[in-house]
Amino acid sequence: MSKALQLYRQLHRTTRIVFKDDFASIGTVSAKIRGEFEKNRNVKNEAAIEELLKFGQESDEILRKFVLQIEQVDETTYRTHIR
Repeated sequence: MSKALQLYRQLHRTTRIVFKDDFASIGTVSAKIRGEFEKNRNVKNEAAIEELLKFGQESDEILRKFVLQIEQVDETTYRTHIR
């Protein structure tokens, strides 16, 4: 399996974990992932491909480490969803 396909699948898995039960966010982020991969589908330069793969891996890491879900329970109370 190609590195790009592995990264594509990993980003979608991460999205489902990070935005668990938030279907609107999952849909938005998944569409963005799909769009970025489609936009760069015809890149042939090996250096450019490696740079794009690195960017995707960094994006996955940022999603896993720095995105926090916060849900408003009532007017003054919020609940965090920590992974």
